[in-house]
Amino acid sequence: LPIMNTLLSSTEGPLVRVLVMVETPWPPTPTCHLWYAHDAAPTATKAIRMDYIHWQDRLAGHWLPFLVSCRAGRGPRGVPKVVSLVSHACDLATNALRVHNQN
Repeated sequence: LPIMNTLLSSTEGPLVRVLVMVETPWPPTPTCHLWYAHDAAPTATKAIRMDYIHWQDRLAGHWLPFLVSCRAGRGPRGVPKVVSLVSHACDLATNALRVHNQN
């Protein structure tokens, strides 16, 4: 799953939003691997939303933009440093991006 950019948003609670490009018009909702400072393993959480960014009709075989939203949680670990998206919680991540915190 090609991921393009990330952003920490606090408009609806702490969410990590990830811009992705996929070649299918109705992709499955991914699992987010959130890496916090000093963690040896990521925290896996199912994405709560996957919104299509409409700029063309949804056609199979075309690259389509989606905005994936993952709950970041609150707690002593603070803000996630890195996010990866995978199909299933136990999958090995093949992508990773630094989370941009604008707060």
